[in-house]
Amino acid sequence: MKRIFLIILVLTAFSLFFLNSLRAEELSEDLAKLSKMVAENKPYYYPKPDGEYDYNNVLVDPAKMDIQKIFDSVVTFTTETTFEAPVWIKEKFPKEKHQVNKRIEGHGMLVGKKYIFTVSHVVVSEPLYVTVRNPFEPTTSFLINKISEETFIKCQKHVYPLKLKRLYINERNGVAIFQIPKWNDDECFPSYPYNIGDSDKLKLINLVYAVGNPGNHGNNIRPGVVSALRVPFDEGYIKKENFFAVSNNLFDGDSGTPIIAVMDGDYEVVGFSDFVVECEEKGGVIIPGWGSVIRVNVFRDTILNKCGSCSDDLKKLFQLPPAAK
Repeated sequence: MKRIFLIILVLTAFSLFFLNSLRAEELSEDLAKLSKMVAENKPYYYPKPDGEYDYNNVLVDPAKMDIQKIFDSVVTFTTETTFEAPVWIKEKFPKEKHQVNKRIEGHGMLVGKKYIFTVSHVVVSEPLYVTVRNPFEPTTSFLINKISEETFIKCQKHVYPLKLKRLYINERNGVAIFQIPKWNDDECFPSYPYNIGDSDKLKLINLVYAVGNPGNHGNNIRPGVVSALRVPFDEGYIKKENFFAVSNNLFDGDSGTPIIAVMDGDYEVVGFSDFVVECEEKGGVIIPGWGSVIRVNVFRDTILNKCGSCSDDLKKLFQLPPAAK
């Protein structure tokens, strides 16, 4: 009985040794094939820089690229608007309140330590109407005048909010650019530290990150892809060619915050969140929603060609390298 057990033990040990030898040979062959593919620059195994936006984050070096710095560059500001009734309403209704104050909160990104980029609808109040009711006349609504509109940003280091200088706001292209007071420092408002991208180079399913504030519940980061290079309709005055769409599930509160793509492992801002198309049902079919993003090249064209108040150092930030023109 002991002899049989010893024979079985020897056979088992021999079998395990033989199988391990086969596995070692297979592993050696696999490593040889992989080494050959790497030497031939096969992209599946070894992505390499190609001057195009990436479909994944394989080339991102965490020691060089820190998305936390982009997260920290998203700022919150408040726009205060005062409306005043026209003279004839004051005369006709002297006891009524003739001024209305409106306050809206928005988000954007700080670039170059003193410039804030956002979209126009988060810093421009919509026209305000007042309704006049009189038992002896039909009820009527009147547009009241906007007499002032100012945007402020608050730093925890200072008691009072800082008034931002409006460099450019245009509801026809959706661009809004502000300048922060010169005594800003990185501790108060950290600045976006990486390159300004080229949204004309985007392709379908390029990887993008939404760095936003969904529902105004706090900043977070959501990965997604470019889901369309153009949206199917205009939004207000803004032409559909100025947008691209993403799958990142943008929400109210994200407007004005950056969309980040990856170029050969480097983070680049390629647009700013603008509006959301919600899911809807038509004829029993669910139509998925999407997030629409104003292309960063719309901001680039504005700064280089349309913004008379934009300084040379701001224009320099948005200049494309000669090879990319």
